[in-house]
Amino acid sequence: EQLDILVRTEEDERHEPMPRPEVLSQGCIVVSSQGPHILYVSHLDEPGEIVHAYLDAKGVWERESIDAGFSDHRPTGCRGAFSVDEAGALYALLELQPLGKGWNDGKPTRGLNWETEDKRLVWLTLNEGDRDWKTRLALPQGTIFNEANLERPTGANTISGGQYPPFVFFDGESRYPDKEIGEVINNRVFFCG
Repeated sequence: EQLDILVRTEEDERHEPMPRPEVLSQGCIVVSSQGPHILYVSHLDEPGEIVHAYLDAKGVWERESIDAGFSDHRPTGCRGAFSVDEAGALYALLELQPLGKGWNDGKPTRGLNWETEDKRLVWLTLNEGDRDWKTRLALPQGTIFNEANLERPTGANTISGGQYPPFVFFDGESRYPDKEIGEVINNRVFFCG
């Protein structure tokens, strides 16, 4: 088997505050007519660097950093966030968190999972043949959302060319209920498409 290493860290010390994401164990892959495309978020060089990796014409992995256009916000991860349509356009749906509170030495902490204030849900799109990613808000600023998940093509299920893929999210609390008092958390689930 062949395995290409896109990023490696040599550190093995685990005594700093958790979580310790340098490259989160999250990434997404889609395959267009041009080959595989991988999206992941790295915290090695800068907080929340969005990375697109792809094979060039010679079969060598290339990486590009994507600017989401929000200098004071960064993504913490990218689970369920990458899709491709029938025309080969790439779509990334990322949750951006404000830098500052909830970040430790340029890396997100677990506490950001429960933050709801001032988050942004942002589309990044790249049409086949283009070089520049386009950015736009997926939801109006101030909308409360959690765990956005993007539809991806699987089998007979395809994403029509030129249309943003549908996505789901829930609003309200994003935390564990207090089981000692029998708390139940009710959230609404939204489908956008």
